[in-house]
Amino acid sequence: MALGEAWVGVDSNAREAAIASLQHLLDDRLSKNWRLTLIRFAALQFPIRWVVAQFLVMTSWVALTPKGRKLTDSTLGRVAAAALMSAGAAAALSGSIMLGKSLSPFPKPPAHAQFIRRGAYAAVRQPVHAGLIALSLGWACLWGSARGAAPAPVQATSLDVKARREERWLREKFPNHGQYAAKVPRLIPWIY
Repeated sequence: MALGEAWVGVDSNAREAAIASLQHLLDDRLSKNWRLTLIRFAALQFPIRWVVAQFLVMTSWVALTPKGRKLTDSTLGRVAAAALMSAGAAAALSGSIMLGKSLSPFPKPPAHAQFIRRGAYAAVRQPVHAGLIALSLGWACLWGSARGAAPAPVQATSLDVKARREERWLREKFPNHGQYAAKVPRLIPWIY
């Protein structure tokens, strides 16, 4: 999806306000003025908050990786990292490809969205989210870092909350979604 398509239906004043708020977020981050940052973040339009929050959590993977530290010496850690990162990349990529033009960083499905139940969506309802969670856990295993693992539960929780909100909109848009949700787990095949 092109960046311009994300703003379809958003009036120019709201768009300019969101851009100004994001700029202030960056400025406040550099000046470490977190109180104003949180106030401005809360004032952002609902869909933009999800994207900004997701971006902050995802960049924290790299930011919290110990500097100057080498990869883990543990064979188990490297195998776990390879398995999690491979499965995560495959799930996220497969889910993204299946969505095609319906792919959006926002939880509300676009007007032209289609109801997908095949491919990765036959195993889990949220393969892109599941893939991102697996990637963050794999990254932590690769570096053998508890500090690097800190974003993983935050990301898992935020993506689960985002998925729950998205699924409410999907049930409104697609009447069959409830039946699909009863049969297919949200994030982890056969489990959750």
